[in-house]
Amino acid sequence: MIPIELLSPVHVGLRAGYLRNSHATIDAICPTCGIYSNGSGNGVEAALFTELPLHFERRLDVVLGVGYDDRGGDLGDATISNLTVLDPNTNVYVPLVRKSSYHAKLGYLTITTGLRARPVPRYPAYAAVSLDVGLPLGSSAQYTETEQI
Repeated sequence: MIPIELLSPVHVGLRAGYLRNSHATIDAICPTCGIYSNGSGNGVEAALFTELPLHFERRLDVVLGVGYDDRGGDLGDATISNLTVLDPNTNVYVPLVRKSSYHAKLGYLTITTGLRARPVPRYPAYAAVSLDVGLPLGSSAQYTETEQI
């Protein structure tokens, strides 16, 4: 009997998942806000992929995919207190502390290509290598900066 996976020359699937993003701030200096810290965010991914066999017994497949990733989040905070103001309650000059926060929604079109191998035909274990390329979608990017005193 021929396994069902050998009868289907091409496999197509949908992948969805949760993303945890880390954003490293490099030289993000705002003249009026200070230096921003590193940030993080949460997002989702969804992709459509296909597996094309390179070997008759499906021991080696090419994997191709396209999808969307949301890599936004809180990109960091900057706190500055270079001004002093008179506190009306104590009649003493105190530092005016300002905190700026930067939040972004960053959508990416992802393109994936790779190889998937099944070294031992009897066992459903795979080894895979892939290359993912993320292209920022300019129309989906949204940035918000807030300031707190």
